[in-house]
Amino acid sequence: MNAETKALLESVANIKFSEEYHMTETGEKKFSLCKAFEDMKLEGVEIGTAKGQQLKLVELVCKKIQKGKHIRVIAEELEEEVSVIEKIAAVQKKTDSFDAEKICSVMQDDTKR
Repeated sequence: MNAETKALLESVANIKFSEEYHMTETGEKKFSLCKAFEDMKLEGVEIGTAKGQQLKLVELVCKKIQKGKHIRVIAEELEEEVSVIEKIAAVQKKTDSFDAEKICSVMQDDTKR
């Protein structure tokens, strides 16, 4: 696709294109929509993986809180920064829930603000 179509799709559909292009015989830059979709798919996989890792961490922290373990002990056992465990524990306390998905949702909402 040409540069004008690329710019339109970036603004209207919020599609991110790489700056890679090939030059036609007429000197026009052509961009690949397939490459843009591949990049979006990979980005989605990365986001999903990160969310899965966060969910697992929150589940583990909740289990350890329920066992009465101290924040510093949890951080040491899970090899995480104390500040990360403190944030999870604060949201757990705020929500008064051990539901990891709920805690992750509130944490995500808090970071958007």
